[in-house]
Amino acid sequence: MRHIQLKRNNSVVTEFDFYDLLLGGDQSKDARLLSGDVIYIPAAGPSIALAGSVNVPAIYELREGTSLASAVAMAGGLATTADGQKAVVERIENHTTRRVEEFPLDAEGWQRTVKDGDVGPHPFAFSQI
Repeated sequence: MRHIQLKRNNSVVTEFDFYDLLLGGDQSKDARLLSGDVIYIPAAGPSIALAGSVNVPAIYELREGTSLASAVAMAGGLATTADGQKAVVERIENHTTRRVEEFPLDAEGWQRTVKDGDVGPHPFAFSQI
């Protein structure tokens, strides 16, 4: 959903991020469809699942370098019941080692990068699978 292409005569007319439209209403990449056009939707890229203390729990496809703050914003922000003071990150590295890290949700914590397979939060617990 992050790299949808409109192709015409074997060339790309426009490429857009469907999240920009869904989450922000951005229609700046809209193009008129013509007979013979092809809408190409590639396989999903890296993704995380946000659950628990966010307003719109779901699986979200990532852009490279997505911060925790951006991921939570995609999920509609923190739920009113969220602690909002700390995060617990759980990841499985190299399909063998599970690592758990807890950190404060200060300016530095919000800028941490989320990674493919992260799952959470409890209030923010992410698990890479």
